Parts: sequence; C-alpha cells; structure tokens
Amino acid sequence: MRLKWTKDPDFWVRRGAAVSLIYPIKKNKYGQINPLLVSDALMEDEHYLVLKGYGWMLKVLSQQDPELVFNYLYKNRDRMPRLPFRYGLEKFPRDKKEILMKN
Repeated sequence: MRLKWTKDPDFWVRRGAAVSLIYPIKKNKYGQINPLLVSDALMEDEHYLVLKGYGWMLKVLSQQDPELVFNYLYKNRDRMPRLPFRYGLEKFPRDKKEILMKN
C-alpha cells in the first residue's frame, strides 16, 4: 500500500508513505513493511516536504536500527538529496556523522 502511495501525484500522499511509518517504527511494529523501499521510491522526489518526510522516517529508524540506516546512508550519500540525508544522520554520534559526510 505505502509503495503505491510513493507514486501518487499529490505530494501529501507521497509524504504520507514515509511519515505514516514513523509511529510503527518507534513502536517496532512495522513488520512486513521495509522503510528503505519507501525511501528508495522517494529518493529523488522534487517536493521538499516529501524529502523532509522520508528524512524524518530515516531519523526515527536510525534510533531503532542504527547500523541499517548508517549503511543505507553511506551507500546512497552521493545520490540522496541533502535535506533527507541530514535528517537521517541527525541522531548518529559525531564520529559516524563525520564518516557519512566525508566526500
């Protein structure tokens, strides 16, 4: 369902694909949904609120599974827009942030 939302013409629906996962991620009840697939689908969205939404989702996910998000950010650091990338690395310790931000 949420992956379908990532293709919607309405940016609020696209943003909702990511933001609606925040509460389940916080409660560790997102089960069959892979948040990284949602992030991949929204990676190059042009609307800044969609970018902020999936960046926020990555930030919350980084508190539940830091290694997963660290590897994801590292792999996509050259492709991911700055806004969601910075949101995603916000909760990492300084040394991890430095690794992610090096060119």
